[in-house]
Amino acid sequence: MTMTRFFAVPAILAAALTTSARADLADYYIGRDIGATAGTNSGHLTLLLNHGNHFHRLGVYGGATGQIPEASANGTLQLSPGAGIFDGRLISTPFDDGSSASEYSRLEVRSFNELLGQPAGSTTQILADSSAGRYQGSLAGIRVGYELVSISDGLSVLDERGNTLLANVGDQYSLGFADSFSPFNPIFATDSLISAGLVLSATFRLVDLDSANPEATASGNFTYNFTTVSAAVPEPSTLVMSGLGLAGLVLAGRRSGIRRIV
Repeated sequence: MTMTRFFAVPAILAAALTTSARADLADYYIGRDIGATAGTNSGHLTLLLNHGNHFHRLGVYGGATGQIPEASANGTLQLSPGAGIFDGRLISTPFDDGSSASEYSRLEVRSFNELLGQPAGSTTQILADSSAGRYQGSLAGIRVGYELVSISDGLSVLDERGNTLLANVGDQYSLGFADSFSPFNPIFATDSLISAGLVLSATFRLVDLDSANPEATASGNFTYNFTTVSAAVPEPSTLVMSGLGLAGLVLAGRRSGIRRIV
């Protein structure tokens, strides 16, 4: 069942910031590939990884599924214990532990158009013009959405209020118009605290939700890969039963003491 939502996620503050020199920029952008040598990806939406003075393409149309992080040698992203409204769940959070994977851990996504019109010679302008400007294809009129292709059991995509955005294969979430959407910061979360060392993943593609032929501009697939870093804890129901059992023992002891006094 496909579920299309018609609102964008407001920007939220990350739980922690990396020490990346690119801290004033997002690590992920949505652009449109118009490179003369782009092959089957030409004209298609593409998720781009900011790599300083150039981009790495993720989700290349007609190509292999892009991986986040890009190679197994880089490790995986992390799912760590949440707090507040995320208490009792493991959630994705930025981290900076010196590993290669930390470079990929800030998941905020922005429109490529935010990079345009900056001063010549600036870091932003150099990034926007990289690869001969091949990612500067027009985004006008495209209402871009994340479409869920596959997801591990027990994993879902939430907003900062804890609302579920994507949970079932085929679900679509609208970011808004591709040239002006508000920054999108997906939060990946488990159903509950689970064992450490589990590898979970979710695969998506970018689509034009208003197009009669979405394949004309759809991206290729890209996959976020996570490892749970929390040890197992008792389920809430187990904690409740344990508490009731302890309360029963205390009450029985008190009644026993009363009988002896009488």
